[in-house]
Amino acid sequence: MSELMLEIVIEGEPLVLQSICKSLSPDNKEAPLSIKIFDELSETSYIISIRSLFTSRSIRTVKQTVDEILSLITAIRKLTLMEQ
Repeated sequence: MSELMLEIVIEGEPLVLQSICKSLSPDNKEAPLSIKIFDELSETSYIISIRSLFTSRSIRTVKQTVDEILSLITAIRKLTLMEQ
């Protein structure tokens, strides 16, 4: 069966990247059973890799997961801008 793979790459300031990583870590560990989420934090980027079987149901689940991740990233970015 085919596999769905998606990567979200965020580049920016180390403190912002660390905040995003810390905020997402608990959710990434409790991902739906049909999804595997891996992340990697470096000084200049934070990479989130999502893998799942390629089925219509898993595509919907991955979409919901990505929507949640992007919403959280947006909220953290707004908070960071407000603090500056």
